[in-house]
Amino acid sequence: MKRLLLLSLLVGCATTGQPPAPEPAEPPGLQLESFDWAWQRIAESHPDPAFEGTTWTALLEQYRPRAAQARTPAELRPVLRAMFAELGESHYGVLGSSVGEALGLDAGVGGDGTLGLTVRYVGDEAYVTRVERGPAADAGVAAGWALLQAGRVDPTAALNTVRASLTSERGAALYADRVVTAALDGPAGTFVEVRLRDGEDTEHTLRLERVAKEGQLQGFGNLPPTRVVVRSDSLDGVGYIAFNIFLPAVSQPFDAAMKRFVEQEVAGVVIDLRGNPGGLGAMVISQSGWFLGDREIKLAELITRQTTLHFSPNPRARRHEGKLAVLVDGLSASTSEILAGGLQAAGRARIFGATTAGMALPSLIERMPNGDALQFVTADLVDGAGRRLEGVGVVPDEPVPLTRAALLTGQDPVLEAARAWILEEPQ
Repeated sequence: MKRLLLLSLLVGCATTGQPPAPEPAEPPGLQLESFDWAWQRIAESHPDPAFEGTTWTALLEQYRPRAAQARTPAELRPVLRAMFAELGESHYGVLGSSVGEALGLDAGVGGDGTLGLTVRYVGDEAYVTRVERGPAADAGVAAGWALLQAGRVDPTAALNTVRASLTSERGAALYADRVVTAALDGPAGTFVEVRLRDGEDTEHTLRLERVAKEGQLQGFGNLPPTRVVVRSDSLDGVGYIAFNIFLPAVSQPFDAAMKRFVEQEVAGVVIDLRGNPGGLGAMVISQSGWFLGDREIKLAELITRQTTLHFSPNPRARRHEGKLAVLVDGLSASTSEILAGGLQAAGRARIFGATTAGMALPSLIERMPNGDALQFVTADLVDGAGRRLEGVGVVPDEPVPLTRAALLTGQDPVLEAARAWILEEPQ
């Protein structure tokens, strides 16, 4: 079985955009074999043998009869998801052929084409937070517009569906955001109809053609290929870096930007992790080395049944010694939480924005006998101060709420608050 240690969520993976063919019934017993295999892998690897008060054997007895009725992977997935929900933790999931299918919401969405929109939930509504060059911008769409429909997906209905499937509110906006994004995306050259409400509450129905996404396409382990996008800039003496996922393709442009900022002796650096669902946890070792010079600092501890692993920085010969701000929101998860929480606990960074997703458990992805990919937890995680991030998240030092009013005026209050802190005169 291929294995991959990850601190990200299956729902953040890219998808093909092609509707999956109906799954034929497979040999009798294959789905039950897959259920038993998944149950056993979790029993062997969960960091808490007591399963936080849940009797794992009792869940086997409860859900196995339902699994015995499944004839295809699609019929088995909801059985496994219901059993995983009993644990009340993140990073348990089954990956089929699409993000929507993994959530039981839709099929055949997602792809390598884009409208150039970034969407985030503010309360119960989805709003456009960023418009890049592309079809949406050409059609006059602006930040602050409410997204009412994306193809077949109603954003409010998607959020309510996700809420109903979770054991708590935690992470609902993250999962629903992925569903909406997957509906907006699709194969380049195809069209999607979107319905939006502008700042004057006028509705617009637009049929837009998707264009090819920017960024380097990278696959890793069992993850489908994902477009990696890294942006960096110098904003009046403040270095700025943003990237959408922790994958190896980030390393070279991140290091190049930091080397440039160190040479320029910028007053401070902003790392923008808003919307970043995580990825390869080990990347924080290298990235934190641009800001921390002590190898003994603990950014995080991964606690398994057998041992405790420490994440510590790998210091650079020349480091950024000025201020460091990290921007986060409710969609910042997993490795994003390790980096932000570790730098905060070390007293090295000031965190701006909204509390992170609180979905920070290390996990593996392995193929089940029926071909689906199972994501399951292998360790617990605490930050450098010993705080458990799961279910809590990283709490900003300076909370800055996202509001539609700010979006409509073209402001980014989170980034502006971070820049103001970096450039303020010493008291």
